[in-house]
Amino acid sequence: MKLTTKQLKQIIKEELRLLTESTGMPELDNLLEEDDAESLIQGLELADVLGISINYQSLLANKSRQTLKAIVRSPSGSQMPELLHHIAKVATDHVTLVRIASNPAALPKTLVMMGDLEGVNMANIVARVAKNPNTPMETLIKLSKHKSWFVRSGIAGRDDVPEAILKDLLGDRVPIVKRYAQETLNRKET
Repeated sequence: MKLTTKQLKQIIKEELRLLTESTGMPELDNLLEEDDAESLIQGLELADVLGISINYQSLLANKSRQTLKAIVRSPSGSQMPELLHHIAKVATDHVTLVRIASNPAALPKTLVMMGDLEGVNMANIVARVAKNPNTPMETLIKLSKHKSWFVRSGIAGRDDVPEAILKDLLGDRVPIVKRYAQETLNRKET
């Protein structure tokens, strides 16, 4: 039987679709399909041990807000940086985003993405990014000019920020930002 190019492409497309939707292990697939944090984390840990890569975007597409929140809160889930990154992309819950931004296991790319969040309600999240030890220096420098004093104060309190940025923050219009910048400069001098 001869296959046309179109038929062959369709077969390949279908096989690829099956690969992305299934790991080939029914027990693992069942764990990953569940909408509860414990099963999902178990499935991800098992996939990691077995060397099976997971498409996080499709994995998280149908998970509830409560499940995402529970994953980020759990000790195991909070130590899965790539999972946290993908949750940060889809989460709408403020507490979940704050937890990710505060998590020292968060990837730099996650923190860069979260540092770009805008809006009054997002300032608390961005302030957590400003304090996170994994936030890249370029993002910290950018955040030193953020419109929220809360974010700028987070930058002013960091010992790893360049002295020039701290000196700029000494001229901030908000007294607490100035105070934190001065205290940080004083610590650096000793």
